[in-house]
Amino acid sequence: MDKIKNFLTRYKKIVIPVAILLALALVVGIYFALSHSSGPAGSVDSSSGRESGNIDGQEVSVADLQPLADHNILTVTERVPVTRGSKVDLTTTVTYNAAYVRSIVVDDSQVNYDTNGEYQATYTITLEGAKLRELLQDESLEVPFSTDGSTIVLNVPITVIVQESSSSSEEEPISEKESSDENSTGGNATGSGQSGGSSGGSSHTGDSTTSSGNSGSSATQPGHTHHWKTALETQEETREYWVTQEKQEYTLYRFYWYNTNTWEESRDANRFQEWSRSSNGQLYPLRHPFARPEDNPLFLEYDGNGNPVYTNDHTILSNLYEWVPCEPHMEYETVTVEVKVTRCTICGAIRE
Repeated sequence: MDKIKNFLTRYKKIVIPVAILLALALVVGIYFALSHSSGPAGSVDSSSGRESGNIDGQEVSVADLQPLADHNILTVTERVPVTRGSKVDLTTTVTYNAAYVRSIVVDDSQVNYDTNGEYQATYTITLEGAKLRELLQDESLEVPFSTDGSTIVLNVPITVIVQESSSSSEEEPISEKESSDENSTGGNATGSGQSGGSSGGSSHTGDSTTSSGNSGSSATQPGHTHHWKTALETQEETREYWVTQEKQEYTLYRFYWYNTNTWEESRDANRFQEWSRSSNGQLYPLRHPFARPEDNPLFLEYDGNGNPVYTNDHTILSNLYEWVPCEPHMEYETVTVEVKVTRCTICGAIRE
């Protein structure tokens, strides 16, 4: 122990710097070990497909987006003709529903707008993950790309055709003026971007558009692309019908005449009262007592106590009804029915 103390005292000018350097080396080594064990930034959890950092989007083709185009969610033009020498905002060729599309960025850095030819550009489209998954489930749709994550980033390559304005083409070239006119008149579909693209790329964010959302609809120019959904709805309808007969209620009286040993049926209350007061009707047993119970024609039997049991000499049947002809006339009634209605889930418009 004394030797160590003497050594440190004698060589402290050397030992202290060396100890500091060793400590720094140890700290740096621990830092690098921890950073490498956590993995590089931007890595993707391949098991779930969710982002664990900033990652590149999935590359898909225009054809892969067809299920979204069929439901007016996102439509991308695969081949875009433009006039040589013009500046074009390529986002104006995309139609979309801002409820599902968060942003659109265009990389057209490889496009030479001053030279005729075909060039490749790429749309980077960010979708709302939860909304898209809800649509796919409701409509029983399938798409050939991953839909995991809070946002879904897609890279969609397109072809930009730079040509003379007078050249013949299956598609009419798009110029900056034409794109501006479409935006000012509402001719372009939902999601038209604002002009401002450059050779380095242009972008459009779904949240900034004023033509989307629940802003209502117009018969000729809706402020958005309709998303139609068919469902059963309860409605009231007024129906008219001819009446040729009416429901008539009545009371039926059935009573027994002792003098003739017969039953009579009648709807006339006065006739029943006549029977009930007649010496040949209900009063007959009082005015003409029978010597024995068995002599009464309505006698049935003796009960367990030896008392005679008789059939009731009258019956009153109420709330009977029948249909009788009447003067023909028109009547109306309101009924509740279920009908299929195709309605826009954004603005509530009904498709005829």
